Parts: sequence; C-alpha cells; structure tokens
Amino acid sequence: MEMKHSLGQNTLKSPTQKDFNFIFQWLYRRIDPSYKFQKNIDAEVPPILKQLRYPFEKSITKSQIAAVGGQNWAQFLGMLHWMMQLAQMMDKYEAGEYDDACAEAGVDVS
Repeated sequence: MEMKHSLGQNTLKSPTQKDFNFIFQWLYRRIDPSYKFQKNIDAEVPPILKQLRYPFEKSITKSQIAAVGGQNWAQFLGMLHWMMQLAQMMDKYEAGEYDDACAEAGVDVS
C-alpha cells in the first residue's frame, strides 16, 4: 500500500500537521481499508482510537490532535507505532502465521 505523500528523514522528528494526517490515515487504511475519512482529522481520531481500544486514547484530546508537533509529538509517535504494530499483527493473522499457536491453545481458526 503506497502513500501519495512523500516523507523525508526528518519528518518523524518534526512533522507538520499535514504529515501526521497522511501518516495516520495511511496506517488506519492498513487496518480498515474500507474506511473513508470525511471529517477533520481531529474529529475522526478519537472515535477511531476508542474503537481500536488504544490503551491511552483518553489521554489524547482534540486540541492536541489539531497540533501534533512540539511537546506532544512523543505521545503521537507512540500512538502511530502502536497502530503500525496492530497493522502488522493483522497482516500476519491474515497470512495464517498464528494458526499453529491458536490450535495449540485450543482455538478453532477454520
């Protein structure tokens, strides 16, 4: 899955709001390819994080989402990392990489 927004090496150190929006949307499309973003990102992120059961979703406010850089960036970088791990885990699940572990645990994956 490609992103139509190029990211430089310094983007993850000091991103613009536009960079964050593209990264978040790209990652979420890996998790839910059918989702269509329609509102401002600051209105869409909280319900998405709640739906994903992001463990720190209550600590992220709409006003922080509207200005992700600066002192809040570490918190958002952690959230993006968590989303990437979730997307990778879902890819592995779809590829059947967890079938043996599920079978050993007595979970039917058929």
